[in-house]
Amino acid sequence: MEDEPFKSVTLLKNSSSIGIISNVVPADFDGDTQMDFEGDRGNVTKHLASSVKHSVTKPQSSGFVDMDGDLAADISLVTDEGIEQLDNVHGVFHNSHPIFTYPSGMKNGNRGQATYVDVDADSKMDVLMPSCVGDSCDIWVLSKLEWHKLGVSFDSGGGTMWSFVTPEKNPKGMERLPVTLRSGDFDLDGFPDLLAVLQHPNTDGEVFQRAYILLNVGCSGAGCEMFPRTYRVSWTTTLHDHSDRAVLATFFDYQENGILDIMVTTYNSKNGYQTHLMQHTFEQDACFIKVMVASGVCSDNCPAHRKPYGINQPGPAAKFSTLDTNGDAQVGTATQLTQSAYFSLQQPYIVFGLGQTPNFVDKLYIGIPHPNGTDVRTRSWSSVIPNSQLIIIPYPHDEPSSWSNKLFVTPSKLVLLTGAALLGTCGFLAMMVGILHWREKVEDKKEKLQDAHKFHFDAINSKEIEFITQCFDSGVTTYHTVSWRSHMWCATDILNSEFLLRRAWYSLRYP
Repeated sequence: MEDEPFKSVTLLKNSSSIGIISNVVPADFDGDTQMDFEGDRGNVTKHLASSVKHSVTKPQSSGFVDMDGDLAADISLVTDEGIEQLDNVHGVFHNSHPIFTYPSGMKNGNRGQATYVDVDADSKMDVLMPSCVGDSCDIWVLSKLEWHKLGVSFDSGGGTMWSFVTPEKNPKGMERLPVTLRSGDFDLDGFPDLLAVLQHPNTDGEVFQRAYILLNVGCSGAGCEMFPRTYRVSWTTTLHDHSDRAVLATFFDYQENGILDIMVTTYNSKNGYQTHLMQHTFEQDACFIKVMVASGVCSDNCPAHRKPYGINQPGPAAKFSTLDTNGDAQVGTATQLTQSAYFSLQQPYIVFGLGQTPNFVDKLYIGIPHPNGTDVRTRSWSSVIPNSQLIIIPYPHDEPSSWSNKLFVTPSKLVLLTGAALLGTCGFLAMMVGILHWREKVEDKKEKLQDAHKFHFDAINSKEIEFITQCFDSGVTTYHTVSWRSHMWCATDILNSEFLLRRAWYSLRYP
């Protein structure tokens, strides 16, 4: 049987009366599990009867992401003037917030793509955006309705300053890509890290272009009172051959073990574009939970007695809460596939780092988009095993209590160490029990021997007492007794009960 040829289907049709449709973003906006489109028509973007006040940035980096923490994905629009947020209220998007205008340091700069991530792990989504003025670059974060500059140092030492690769800086022959920060918890400490491509021209005019990891670290010093986290470039981590120029870099769990690996696309004039995989050998014994929310639909009628898996799609939101090793609250939030255009290269799942916290995750919350006029559709699970991968099947969509999850557990070194410690403890206890049992048997044997040689004074008659007294008075120090009543004599040859006889005699003579 020959394979059927691919069919061409028109998904979106334009007419000259409404202008050019651009910046299309696919997502399930109306909660019917079918993919919809958000697009820009001229200078007005319309979706579900909601209008924005400013032109969307081109290339755009708008996101379908839960911004207010209710597990219902909202729309975050990146415009020329700032960020506009359309809240999802009962399935209808309302533009009820004032625009979050760019600060002067961003507005006049060369801005990159927006990245949606919970930077400070407070279970509230933040917006990261890189910005460059000339060769001076910064990273800004929109958190709690305010913009903050993170003060990232791009000095690799010795006064060597690096910067983001803005489109006009890409060498001839390379794609002019917007600056994009791609997030992922590389060290699984609970704070998402970043991957970025940086550039540095040397004195000979040669340009170095490399991919680097930006680790999410605590902020200390001046300016940190406004936002508690910042990023530090890991200059010593080599991700590719430095003779090639990095173009794209992203996180991906290639080994399916919850530990993020790195994929890097490089370019050189001889071989062109090449993609490399850097497997992450993770030495620390940190924990994680990995979540993928499926669509819960079938391509046709669902088979009987079989739940539909579907595929992962944009929009499902997840958050968790638990306690760390110090007993403090640990939380986090993320939205699956917030963006899908202009090389967003996001992971098709959510990975939450837990740090070195082997405790059960107290609560895991999942929410999916919901139709117009309905409440948020959410479900929670308790006591989730750390180092587990969960596939959530939200079926039926309107019955969250019937949703199911498939859980796959990845044992960590800590589990093996715990097992070894348990076996060692059991072995030690067994050895102690054996030693105590042996000592008790020895003591019992001694007591039996002593009982066998004891005098039962109540059974000794006067004749026997007189015999013992005569033996001691005669100066005999050793005695042999075969039977007190039939054979009694004093002897000096063989006896092993001298001490008992002496004790008996003294007890009888000096009562």
